[in-house]
Amino acid sequence: MAEEREIAEAGRPSIFPPKPYLLVGNPTSHGGKAALRIDEAGRLMDEFGLAHEFRSTLPGGGTVEMVRRAVLEEGYRTVVYLGGDGTFSEVAKGICASGIPGKIRIGMLPSGTANDQGKSFGISSAAKDLRRNVEIIAKNHVTQLDVGEICVFSDAGVVMRRDLFFDSVGWGLSAAILAFRNRELEMVR
Repeated sequence: MAEEREIAEAGRPSIFPPKPYLLVGNPTSHGGKAALRIDEAGRLMDEFGLAHEFRSTLPGGGTVEMVRRAVLEEGYRTVVYLGGDGTFSEVAKGICASGIPGKIRIGMLPSGTANDQGKSFGISSAAKDLRRNVEIIAKNHVTQLDVGEICVFSDAGVVMRRDLFFDSVGWGLSAAILAFRNRELEMVR
């Protein structure tokens, strides 16, 4: 009960106990420059009183399992990613694989090229905004994130592949398809 009171007084919802935050990133990305941003993020998290542990992303999709285990076996309730949309995706999939995604927060420190996830939440990936992004996490700003499942079926109707997507998804039409459609429209007229 005392622990719950301390959490409430700290401004954190009680479902997010004061376990250290897990910071996940790839220090070798951007030719090793990401290591500097990871170090700076860690320093800022310390400054804002966010105890944390850092773990590097793992090859071959291993990050998903690492995050799942950190949530289930070690009790992390906030996983902060620092990286691009790929790192976000692996961390988010690991949280979903835990089976308790509604009880886990994902902190966003985007630093990728496209930064689609960060942009959808109004979070900049610019190095100059790292302090602001850590401050958002420190202030416990929480919003919802949708997840969907997409399946690829064979001609026989067998699921060949399943995957998750988060918050936004898009399909593109190539210029050749649009040109073909426009020729068809002209023929119909």
